[in-house]
Amino acid sequence: MPIKLLETDGINQIKASMAENKDAKDAWSLVLLDCTNIEAELKPSDIMSGIVEKMEHLNGMITQSSTSMITFLLEVGSQKNLNDTLHELNETLPAEFMCRISNRQENEGETTKVTCIIDRADSQIKKAPELDDPNRERGELFEKRKKRAEKRVLIADDDIFMRQLLNGTLKDAFAIQEVENGEAVVEAYLEYLPDIVLLDIHFPDTSGLEIIDKIIEADPDAYILMLSADSIKKNVHTAVERGAKGFITKPPQKDKLFEYIERCPTYTFPKKTVSA
Repeated sequence: MPIKLLETDGINQIKASMAENKDAKDAWSLVLLDCTNIEAELKPSDIMSGIVEKMEHLNGMITQSSTSMITFLLEVGSQKNLNDTLHELNETLPAEFMCRISNRQENEGETTKVTCIIDRADSQIKKAPELDDPNRERGELFEKRKKRAEKRVLIADDDIFMRQLLNGTLKDAFAIQEVENGEAVVEAYLEYLPDIVLLDIHFPDTSGLEIIDKIIEADPDAYILMLSADSIKKNVHTAVERGAKGFITKPPQKDKLFEYIERCPTYTFPKKTVSA
């Protein structure tokens, strides 16, 4: 049964459907899409039309519940399916927009409620948790980096020309360590404890996204900036979701690179003037 677009009295119809399916609440999820940040650029009606068209294999109903809010009830069956569906939902948006989860309520035997904020893709990185809460409690490795006078960057990329380019750009302000083998990145990170990791998303032997997981597991405070020759929305979203603090397209622009560097919580150098 495809997703049903509710034109009028949509919220009451969704509430009625939830009541009818009260014995299978955990098979359903309620997704609220907050369009406040982009309502001047992208209409909620267009967002709903894209969802209905591109997610027709799902069972559910969707309605515009207020001027800038969309309410979406869908049958997913499991939390894994819900996660996959949220990624799929993100792909229904135009390329310059993305959605991020701002709140998630899960209780056994109850309908999961997820609130997502839709924003421009280039603003998502600035809203990563690291940047939202600079005063949160930090781990031991973070404190070591903070107290250390020498500031370090780990460049992890199998492309020697990219490593040379980044090294030349940063060597006046940082001590640089380079890694060309994806499998060696985590070991190099733990040994070198860099303030910033510039990490390629594609390695011949592994994925940069998998490396993020391993680094964040070892050090939740790691400051990772992803590098890629493409800026595919799914890659950007996944990298940020897994813990990256920025996503920079190759070859990196100096101003964009230093913009992210200056946000690093252990970066203590004066702001760098970037030449054109």
